[in-house]
Amino acid sequence: MAGAAAMAERSPDLYIDRTRVGHLRERDGIWAFEYSPEWLAEPLDRLAGRIGVAAEQVCAEAEAANAQWAGDGRVAAALAGEMRCLRALRATVIAEMASRLAG
Repeated sequence: MAGAAAMAERSPDLYIDRTRVGHLRERDGIWAFEYSPEWLAEPLDRLAGRIGVAAEQVCAEAEAANAQWAGDGRVAAALAGEMRCLRALRATVIAEMASRLAG
């Protein structure tokens, strides 16, 4: 429509866990995204730090879920083995890969 005022531009900043990831822009129905320089600077370091935390959470959740079965001799040994396996994976494979990603 000729002479119509252009639509207002929308331009929010986007965050993940209180960390600014970038800036989203929309003008006249066209969207664009630009990553923040801080987000791009060390993305693998940031992710590698979260991997260990996530692995700890998985182990804690498994322990909490398994606690209800601790008194059942039929499954207690299997659950103990499961926890040893999870801890070993966390301490060896996950820790090693996170360390390599962090550089």
